[in-house]
Amino acid sequence: MKKIFTLLTFATFAIGFSQCNYKTLYQNGVSVKQFNPMPIGNDNNKQVALSISNINGNNNLMVTIRFRERTEINKKIKFSFSDGTSIILTAQRVGEDFIGGSPISHLIFNLDEISQNKFENNEISSVTLNGVNKITAKMYKSYVSENLKCFNQ
Repeated sequence: MKKIFTLLTFATFAIGFSQCNYKTLYQNGVSVKQFNPMPIGNDNNKQVALSISNINGNNNLMVTIRFRERTEINKKIKFSFSDGTSIILTAQRVGEDFIGGSPISHLIFNLDEISQNKFENNEISSVTLNGVNKITAKMYKSYVSENLKCFNQ
């Protein structure tokens, strides 16, 4: 029985530890911890992925949108949650690039205490772009929550 308990304890620790799999970079005296982006949903023209970063103790949310055909994205994005609530955040930084021949947009949002608590305590149910284009979260709904909890341990 003691061996089973020890094994379960180790397995629980390993699972919890493995969820905090972020990269740490140091650039010009700045510490950046970054999780890889994970897709949450898509429609016929776009895929949406989310990731969390921590820059010198400040948490940020990055939304990456991969397009078949690029469309303009408003800086304001609505996030809806499993508890039936939602928040609208305004991107602090926006960038565009290409990955695998597809155009992408990156929007980076600073998370204040209220928005961070909302993401940390709920699964994401959808992301609404440009006020009308709702992308339902179909996978990795708790990815942002799990990542934020890693930074706050």
